[in-house]
Amino acid sequence: VINLRSSTPLCQAIMLSIQIVPRMKGGDKGDAEPPVITLNEATIRSYFHMPLKRAARILKICVTTLKMTCRKLGIQNWPYRRECNVGSKQQKNWPIYE
Repeated sequence: VINLRSSTPLCQAIMLSIQIVPRMKGGDKGDAEPPVITLNEATIRSYFHMPLKRAARILKICVTTLKMTCRKLGIQNWPYRRECNVGSKQQKNWPIYE
C-alpha cells in the first residue's frame, strides 16, 4: 500500500497496488465507512479505451486522484486520445510517427 502524498520515486519493476479512500460526498451519511478502492497498473490499463473522465466516474474517484495514481504507477499520460488519433490516421493513410 502506497501513500499518495509521499514524494518518493517508485520502482516500476514491482507490481504495486494503491489504496484510495474517496472523500465523503454531501449526501453521504457520516456513520458509514467509505469504500476502499484498490488500483494497480492492470486495473487502470483496462480503462485505457475510454476517456479519463469516464474512467474516473466509473471508478468513483475524481480525475485528479486517477492522474496521481497513474503517475505513482509509472503511467505518465492517459493514452486514450493518442490511440484515437492513430486510428484516424490509419484510416486516412497518413504516416504514423511514434
